[in-house]
Amino acid sequence: MGQFTFLAGTAYHAACVVQPRTNGQPSTRELIAMIKQCQINKSYQFPYLLETHLQAARADPDVLSTLSALDEIIYAGSSLRASEEEWAGRNGINLVNVYGCTECGVLLVSEGTLGDYKNLLKPHPGAIFEFVPIASDGSDGSDLVELIVPREAPECPDESLRAADGRYHTRDLFREVEAGKYTYCGRSDDWINMENCSRLCNAEGIEGNVQKFCGNIIAGCVVVGEGRPSPILIVETNDLDSKRRTEIFRRINGARYFHERIGSEKMIISVLPGQLPRTANKGTVRRRGAEIMFKNEIDNIFG
Repeated sequence: MGQFTFLAGTAYHAACVVQPRTNGQPSTRELIAMIKQCQINKSYQFPYLLETHLQAARADPDVLSTLSALDEIIYAGSSLRASEEEWAGRNGINLVNVYGCTECGVLLVSEGTLGDYKNLLKPHPGAIFEFVPIASDGSDGSDLVELIVPREAPECPDESLRAADGRYHTRDLFREVEAGKYTYCGRSDDWINMENCSRLCNAEGIEGNVQKFCGNIIAGCVVVGEGRPSPILIVETNDLDSKRRTEIFRRINGARYFHERIGSEKMIISVLPGQLPRTANKGTVRRRGAEIMFKNEIDNIFG
């Protein structure tokens, strides 16, 4: 749906669309060639693909200069690491973050990293919705709000998709960082209820931390542990030896809430790249799917 929205917007503004020759998303080399040969001034990317191009820009001045010459690179579908956004802004690449959903369309848009390295989201002009605080014990997660679309809003989908209160609950969580400006904090199922149900564990935050400090030795990761005493980290790596788990644990053992820490090396499960269940289009790891797939291994840890 998101891709169609971008395509429709392009047609509305009487712009041209350049289609890559490869089946799927273009490599960095092909993307740069397309930009130069077809005089592209705007690009739409999923974050996991955009990160690949940004990594290439760090090592290749030609890639960096080509990307920075674009008016904007718009991404949507999931979050981009804050460190990537800041690096892009400081190096002249204008990344624009768009939040929307299939049921409601575009609801939030950022100013772009050239104007704000934080790339915080603001309500899209004309969009009608509300932010509602989620229930929490106040230790952490108490400042999280869910984006909800009221029944009277034009964006509110069919009644069959609404909750009992008549509103559409997106299940997407945000935090107000500055007045009227928000950062995306994942979906409600990205926050795990721990064993005593009195604490919310920011699973997505742990995953971001792992990617930041272990990105060069893992291919992917996911945090699970709904209803467990502590979170479990599952990582994709070519090295399944215990020494790799030791290295990962050493790197990520930083300051987080006690119930959000990976308690020991035994709480890390190593699997080969490609084994974690992912969504077909965006390539994001399915948390619930991973929890079910590795249930026996998780049971053995707490056995």
